[in-house]
Amino acid sequence: MSRVRIYELAKEAGLKSKELADKLVAMGYSVKSHSSTVDDDTAAEIRSKVIKATAGEVSDRPIDVKGRSKVVKSKTTTVVRRRSRADKEELARKVEEAEEAARLEEEAVEFTNAADELFAKSDEDVTTGEVTLETGAESSTDVEEA
Repeated sequence: MSRVRIYELAKEAGLKSKELADKLVAMGYSVKSHSSTVDDDTAAEIRSKVIKATAGEVSDRPIDVKGRSKVVKSKTTTVVRRRSRADKEELARKVEEAEEAARLEEEAVEFTNAADELFAKSDEDVTTGEVTLETGAESSTDVEEA
């Protein structure tokens, strides 16, 4: 003789186990929880009383709806894509290259500005007729005397 649990009977009846347990207590059965067991004879008696009562309430056939389309809800999922370590290293390398390029461009601009100033200064010296060479301690006048 085997024993049947209340939650198994509730599953057969299509009820929640708590609802079935409450009905059985109201009917006079000694049921304490959904995991209580009953013998086969009592289970058959419960099936005949409870399942037939719920069979009138619940129908197995689908409701016939004319003129309405079925609405199927699709489950949307969100994919979170994280960067791999190689992608992070590649991005860091590109940032470093961009910073280096910006630094070199600044140096080039400074060099160009300095060269323009020197050329402007040498043009002024040529127009006045004075040429000075900055090659250490000697000046151009000292070189002409030698």
